[in-house]
Amino acid sequence: MLYWKIVRLYSIELAAVQTQGSRVVGQTSGAAITGAVNGAIADGLSGGKSGAPASGSAPPFGIGAGSEQMSRLGAFASPRNEGSSQGEWRPWATVLGSGWELDDRNPNADSIKGNQINATFGAGRLLMPGVLVGVVGGYENFKYEFDSLNGRLQGNGWTVGAYGGWAFAHNLRFDVTGAWTGLSYDASAGTAVGSFKANRWLASTGLTGTYQMNAFIVEPSSRLYALWERQDAWSDSLGTGQTERSFSVGRVSTGAKVGYPWQAVGTTFVPYIGLYGDYRFSSDDALSVSQPFVGLSDGWSARVTTGAVMVFTGGRLSLEGELGSIGSGDRLWSLSVRGSIPFY
Repeated sequence: MLYWKIVRLYSIELAAVQTQGSRVVGQTSGAAITGAVNGAIADGLSGGKSGAPASGSAPPFGIGAGSEQMSRLGAFASPRNEGSSQGEWRPWATVLGSGWELDDRNPNADSIKGNQINATFGAGRLLMPGVLVGVVGGYENFKYEFDSLNGRLQGNGWTVGAYGGWAFAHNLRFDVTGAWTGLSYDASAGTAVGSFKANRWLASTGLTGTYQMNAFIVEPSSRLYALWERQDAWSDSLGTGQTERSFSVGRVSTGAKVGYPWQAVGTTFVPYIGLYGDYRFSSDDALSVSQPFVGLSDGWSARVTTGAVMVFTGGRLSLEGELGSIGSGDRLWSLSVRGSIPFY
């Protein structure tokens, strides 16, 4: 009897590792993929612009939004004729590393430590000035540990999708993204282990402004992403069946970045800092009330981001660090590097 109670406990804990760990993966990937795509959209919409802005007007570039990298800087660093990049595909790639460390002072959550790599890549094309379409792909790899559950969740996934952007005013742009991800998970808790498959849909949209204030560039933005994941039914190594499960997570964010361009011959360097308010929301058909909650709680938190971009004739390169979930009792950090290559 005691043996079967222990077996059942391990299977229950394994289910909690699956349920709560995959939410962490989804929250991290949602921010990483949408951030990378939004930066690429901003880069792509800068194609075909030339010359410096008139005094007091909005500049023909932006800084990016949320955890996104610096963006529309080509007008200063590599001027070209109007429309010269239309019809050409511009490849880009972003690699983002994220780390979780749950604050022990948070009484509503339990310990989680781990890291995740999201590599996102794609290509965009200007159909006409101010209208951009593109394709996106991605690879993610993750590994998280849950001390109280004596558990671990790791795995990987591949993403495909498409995006579009519309600069409907000199200082305003709208964007939308849709993507699908296929995932493979490996989970363990005590002596219970197992593997399962999942697929995820991701959608995002946002509105971004770019304004010049004296020598500074100010970029306010409001963004939304949401993802839905369905996981297949499976059985663990102890013979316990785990049922099919679905969940959703999302984030609404609003805030602004401020950057200061430095120009040299053939190169523009722009350091920046940003502050955002995030509202997270979620739903789940399999949350276990008998296990401690792990992951970012629903509700409001703050996020700080800082970095720099360098734009030169051969392309763009940016580096950004971010500290998120401020005020919620958790710690979520990320570091990303991004590059894009223009065609002439």
